[in-house]
Amino acid sequence: MRLKCPSCGAEYEVAAHLIPQGGRHVQCTACHTRWFVNPAQEPEPSEDRIIERLEAWSSRPRPVPVPVPQPAPPGTAGRGAEDPDSGEVFVWESPAAAAESPAPATAASGTATAEAPAAAAPLPPGVPQPRAVPEGRDAPAEAEDPAEPAPPEPAPARSASRLDLTVDPDAPPPEAPAQSRFAKGLASVLAVFVLALAVYNFHDLIVARLPQAAPAIDAYVHFVDDLRQRLAEGLAAIINRA
Repeated sequence: MRLKCPSCGAEYEVAAHLIPQGGRHVQCTACHTRWFVNPAQEPEPSEDRIIERLEAWSSRPRPVPVPVPQPAPPGTAGRGAEDPDSGEVFVWESPAAAAESPAPATAASGTATAEAPAAAAPLPPGVPQPRAVPEGRDAPAEAEDPAEPAPPEPAPARSASRLDLTVDPDAPPPEAPAQSRFAKGLASVLAVFVLALAVYNFHDLIVARLPQAAPAIDAYVHFVDDLRQRLAEGLAAIINRA
């Protein structure tokens, strides 16, 4: 939209969306005059434009109303099937039932036949006829088809399926309980003590069998003898003091 300053006559081209519906004050940048501007009014459509709109509207296809069926009253539902005067009634019967039943003699018998439930249609040839089941008894179970093979029994699960597959193979082995570790340590100490005692008691036999181990065995025997002597002297001193 184009604005014109009422003081100096300067003209400005302004977008229409910048002027709200209620209008706004603007200021001229040349003479600094302020005035109120209303939004631009849309031009009235010409006569030709109105005629074009009417022709376009009249050429549109108009919707055709579809009649909605009215629901029948609840009292009249099924009246046509029960009323003998409403029309011809068709009753389906099997050929055997039609041969055995006599022809209707009166209108009353025809009405009774119409009210009776329709019999089942005859089955095509080759299909076995269903057998009647006495009241109070359950229908026999359907015979299994001998030609259909029985489903194979599932194979027994392997022992590997019972393993815990969630265990991490890289995980460290579980720690032994404290009692087990104490027993192992005590057994190791006893084994070392028994071995040392056996070497001290059988040092002559060991030296005879292994002469090259004689220096080490003699040094070990002298060390044990010296230790025994010191223990004996210390124990005697304690006894004398007591």
